[in-house]
Amino acid sequence: MFYTPTLAASWAVKYICKVKQLCTEKLLSTAWLTGTYYSIKGTYQSLEAQQYKTPWARYVWKRFTLPRHRFTTWLALLDRLRTKNRLFKYGIGDNNLCAICGGAPETSAPLFFDCSYSKECLNIALDWLEFRMRRISALHVFQWFRTYCKNSFKQKIGYATIAGTLYQVWKARNSVVWDHFVPTAASLMESLKFDVKHRILEIHSKKISADNRSWLISL
Repeated sequence: MFYTPTLAASWAVKYICKVKQLCTEKLLSTAWLTGTYYSIKGTYQSLEAQQYKTPWARYVWKRFTLPRHRFTTWLALLDRLRTKNRLFKYGIGDNNLCAICGGAPETSAPLFFDCSYSKECLNIALDWLEFRMRRISALHVFQWFRTYCKNSFKQKIGYATIAGTLYQVWKARNSVVWDHFVPTAASLMESLKFDVKHRILEIHSKKISADNRSWLISL
């Protein structure tokens, strides 16, 4: 069915043949190859439709959330951050323990927010927003805001704050690894509060209701 390139074929030819086979396997059809009309857009949309929809994407890609916070949160929820546990599997590093507390293997799950340090950061963030909850995973915290926070403005700020907290914890972790310095949770959260408030006032200032503006300024 598919052309098999010779050993002497260039890497480009080999790669094109490989992609053709992968696309056909993914689409479960050769119609995209044999049809009289080919559309790049149509093929892309067909391939995209096969992808698994991540239910947590709604929490990450929000305008209130700073881009760098979104990116780190996206990697954390995918469990794709270069944690010590992940690197240790490839023979990198002396151990796989959490760089901050050393109490468990460093993976996204305990780092956000089971680790005592990250839990302290989360509690400071929640106290700042005047919310109370008992959750130990980042995803559960996001889900709590979606379920129980009915004010959409406060909900979006909640998403932005939790994403920012993940970013600050990861930043602190990197500080420990590279600079051998552990910043205090309080100092991290002060930086986060400044970022969140000024981000929202910058992009959404004229559209905030009086009540929501008063609440935001009081934080």
